[in-house]
Amino acid sequence: LLFFGFQCFVFYSVVAWLPTIAKTAGLSGDQASMIAGLLQLFALPFAFAVPVLAAKMTNRQPIMLAAGIASMLGAVMMFFSVNSFAYFCVVALLLGAGSTTTFVLAMTLFGLKTKSAADTRNLSGMVQSIGYLIAALGPVIVGNLNAQTHNWAASVVVIFVAAFLFTVFGMLAERHQYI
Repeated sequence: LLFFGFQCFVFYSVVAWLPTIAKTAGLSGDQASMIAGLLQLFALPFAFAVPVLAAKMTNRQPIMLAAGIASMLGAVMMFFSVNSFAYFCVVALLLGAGSTTTFVLAMTLFGLKTKSAADTRNLSGMVQSIGYLIAALGPVIVGNLNAQTHNWAASVVVIFVAAFLFTVFGMLAERHQYI
């Protein structure tokens, strides 16, 4: 639940605020919009490959760790106000790869971590209902921190901490084969 909630927290915060962060760094409105689109485009290969790969693995901790590191690195890069389209393309790649990998992995794990359809249904319902409540706080917290501090530093720290937390909880979730 916490893995799912915090990974969605990161994704929704990034989707909502990455273009504005890029624009604040000096990119034009067109470039910032392109970064938003590239974030989604870069996510596509991971959306298709990760579920297939995860289903073949018995220990998915390496995927969890790689996705977490990508997301944390992308968050760290957002901390620096670099006026470069190429720089923000790398940020979009890291955040798109990390957040998409964790989302599709979470969805795949519902079936992989349970022994029956009823257990899958129950786990999915519980995780998504509470997890999306956690996730919904992301853009609000990130935006309000920016409004209060008049810069993105505190907001990016919150995104980084959420990425760290989903990495830790994802690694813990993989300790046991079934729930």
